[in-house]
Amino acid sequence: MDKKQLLEKVIGDLKSLKHPLGSYLFAGGEDYRWLFGRDSLITALMLLPAAQNGPEIARSTIRTLAKLQGKHHNWRSEEQPGKILHEHRDSEWQKQKIPFWEFPYYGSLDATPLFIILAGEYVRKTNRWDFIKEIWPNLEAAANWMKYYGDMDGDYFIECEQLNPRGIRNQCWKDHTPFCHKPEYPVCFVEIQGYAYLAYLYMSEMAAYFNKDWQGYYRNAERLKFNFNQKFWNEERGAFALALDANKEQVHTAASNTGHLFFTGIIDNPEKMRGIAERLCKPDLWTPYGIRTLSDKEPCFNPYLYHLGSIWLMDNWFTYYGLKNATYTHPFARERKFDFREKAKELKKNMLDTACLLGEAPELHACDNGELTTCYGLEGWGTKSANHVQAWSAAAILNLLVEDLSEEERKKILI
Repeated sequence: MDKKQLLEKVIGDLKSLKHPLGSYLFAGGEDYRWLFGRDSLITALMLLPAAQNGPEIARSTIRTLAKLQGKHHNWRSEEQPGKILHEHRDSEWQKQKIPFWEFPYYGSLDATPLFIILAGEYVRKTNRWDFIKEIWPNLEAAANWMKYYGDMDGDYFIECEQLNPRGIRNQCWKDHTPFCHKPEYPVCFVEIQGYAYLAYLYMSEMAAYFNKDWQGYYRNAERLKFNFNQKFWNEERGAFALALDANKEQVHTAASNTGHLFFTGIIDNPEKMRGIAERLCKPDLWTPYGIRTLSDKEPCFNPYLYHLGSIWLMDNWFTYYGLKNATYTHPFARERKFDFREKAKELKKNMLDTACLLGEAPELHACDNGELTTCYGLEGWGTKSANHVQAWSAAAILNLLVEDLSEEERKKILI
């Protein structure tokens, strides 16, 4: 499949996932054909600059999630005031598939900061402050959730501990299994702290426009950034931890999560940026078909495992987007120069070539012994068959393809 055919394919896939009565997108086909907070927000973030109706999709997604934003305390649904939902199933038949949850179900820690980030990106692109004024109470509630509910102990980190014993344990995007072992909970996942930092910055920017207390949000961002770089960075390893456990001890696993930090801006110096970029580019993570979710040197690695070795286009898009906007040159040693933009170009090419070879943008794929393989019809521990149609995968590829189109061609992209 060439890029023109791929463009038509992903546009068609995305159109098939639009809610029939609104502009937001379902997460994917088959078992994901309903509203997911994290998935719908990330998809809208990718489409915002990529489709002519990207702003409309972002606005519809934000408005829909705002209407379902948490208002009460409910351990069974994990609802808390200000929290953005994880998923919502409309039909009674679908709800009965998970009888020990209540819907909307709120077991997600990153949907709330992503809700703020999408609003911030939306107003930067459109300058539609009237919409931000409309949802400002929702944004304030989301920021309050981060500070007073997401952060359990006042250190500015968002901690993960399920409220429903039968709810989702790992409430990050790798909610299936992010570790080879089980640390003591609650844990703090690395990329969620980056999202929270960026969300606080956007709250500061938006509050300043309305002459509100922008300094408070800015202080939250700076304190989080300082604490994060103090607690998550390991000088000896030259890497950020994947998580902190209940004792705020570092949990080290070589995984793709740290690539999201480039997107958020939470890293406090270029030496750390260089270290992360070089680590992601090592062959145990970097493949011709994208960056693996987990290093092939980790004891529980399997190229087909859902979050422990497979490759996700969405995950790679965050790393690409951050890398292409990051530059670093050591001030004293020319041989330590590292061009993030060149690696971003290579990663983009790998992602597009992979989608062309597969003829679609599936939920996940694999690199097994150097060969590109699909993840369909999988069985066994830790495996889950990939969806052929997944919103954030298709949106990631569309976002990359649109970068190379003319302005006239871009105007024709409608979802």
